[in-house]
Order: sequence, then C-alpha cells, then structure tokens
Amino acid sequence: MTEVRSQLTLGLPVIEAALVATVIWGLTPAATKLAVAEVGPVSAGFMRTVIAGPLCLAVALFAKLQLPPSTSGWGQLIGSALGCYIAFPVLFTFGQAVTTTSHAALIIATMPILTGLFAAIVERRMPSRGWWMGSGMAFCGVLVLVGSRFGYAEPGVTLRGDLLCLASAICGSAGYIAGSRLTAVIGTWGTTFWGLAFSGVPSTVVILVVPTPTDWSTVSAFGYATIAYLAIFGSILGYVAWYWALARGGAMRIGPIQFLLPVIALIVAVLGLGEVLTLPLIIAAIAIAGGIAVAQKS
Repeated sequence: MTEVRSQLTLGLPVIEAALVATVIWGLTPAATKLAVAEVGPVSAGFMRTVIAGPLCLAVALFAKLQLPPSTSGWGQLIGSALGCYIAFPVLFTFGQAVTTTSHAALIIATMPILTGLFAAIVERRMPSRGWWMGSGMAFCGVLVLVGSRFGYAEPGVTLRGDLLCLASAICGSAGYIAGSRLTAVIGTWGTTFWGLAFSGVPSTVVILVVPTPTDWSTVSAFGYATIAYLAIFGSILGYVAWYWALARGGAMRIGPIQFLLPVIALIVAVLGLGEVLTLPLIIAAIAIAGGIAVAQKS
C-alpha cells in the first residue's frame, strides 16, 4: 500500500505539470490572435522569443545549467530551438493572422500525432495498425477543416492561414522530439533555457533588420500583456512544465492530456472572441479528437 501511495504521489505533480502546460497552450491561439491585431504578425511572431531569450540566458548562466556534452546533443539543441522556439511561433503567428483561432487550435491539436510519427522515424520502428487508423481519422478532420472554406462562408478563414498553422505544427512536433531526447541528457531546465537563449539571437536580428509597421508608442497595455504572456508563459513556463512531465511520465501517458488543448482553445475562441461554431468545425473537432484518442491508445 505504501508503494502504491508513493507512486500516486509521484504521479500527481507530473499530471499537474502537463495540465498547466496544456492550459497555457490552450490560451495561446487566442493570445496570438489578439497580439497580431495590435502589433502585426512579424512583431508578434518574433518578439516572444526576443523577450524570452535574454531572460533565459541570464537564468542559464546564473544557474550554470549544463550545455550539451556532445555533437549530437548540440544538434538536438539546435533542432529543438529551430522547431519549437522559432519556426513554430513564427509560422503559427502568420497563420493566425489570416485564419480563425478555432481553425488554428484544431490544426495544432494534431501535434501529438505528428510527434508520434517523428518519434517512430527517429527510433526506426513501425507504428501499429491502430495508430495509423487513428492518425488517418485525425487528418481527415484536418482535411474537413481546411476544405470547409470552399462550401461554407466562414469569415476570417483562408487556405494559406490553415496551411501555415499546419506547417507550424509539423515544425513544433519535430522540435518536441529533439528537445525530449536532449532532456534525458541535460535536463528539462537546460533544454528549455538554453534553447530559448540561442533562439533569441536570430529573432532579435530579424526584429532589428526587417522593417515592421508596428508603432510601439500606440500599442495598448493589453497588447503588451499578450506579448508578455506569449513570451513568459507560452515560450518558457509551458515548455518547462511539458518537458518535465514528458521526462517523468512518458509520452504515452502524458500525451493524451493534450486532448484538452483544442477544447480550451475552442471555448475561448467562441465565448471570448465571438467566433462562430460551424458544422464543419464540429465535425473536424470530433474527427481530430477521436483520431488522436485511437492513435494514443494504440
């Protein structure tokens, strides 16, 4: 009984950490939409890393966090940084600028499937038949979502926006795998903080070199707050909590918790942003959530 109780006590913080990350990321699509409306996609996409980078560098140096000890480790750090902290937020922000929060949230909900696919490629193993069935079901939901614009007049939705969000999910999932493998070597904090620290350099260069129409003197306090949320919560705390939970709970046990992400994002989009819950959106949500459930169970 003592051993079982110990395991349950150990498991609760892991589940809580995964839930915290899921709630943070569930609110991220709406926060991104609001930030884009204030400062534009270029500033919103890169500023979250520009802000998070120096903070993470200071913490990494102060705490003397371990750097990758091998060439392969540096490759994983670069892959994690490029996928999770540069490509994912930038592509997702540009996609959110020309599609709805609902569409964006359901598309990135497929990331557990994409993560499983990349894991199978890296580990050179063939997923089960049930996993392929669930994955096919989920991506049929994505096709319904992307194709619905041709039969329904859904304001704010474009094919380009949906495809950019899908590309961001692919890049982010690849970054997850690189980051989770590096976590086993240098830990959760090292993977997250060094990744964001190195990501801040190219992001800062882009902000300084690429002209943007953003007039920072006209940005409201709420606009600054949304960017701060994306930088501190979406880019730092979310990844720390998620990598920590993945390292201790395993992808198969922790992954299904992300089923809550599209639910949270849809509720916020419909009730908070006033987006319309259309029939294709409902069908796509059921197909994507059901497909991910089948794939994770397999």
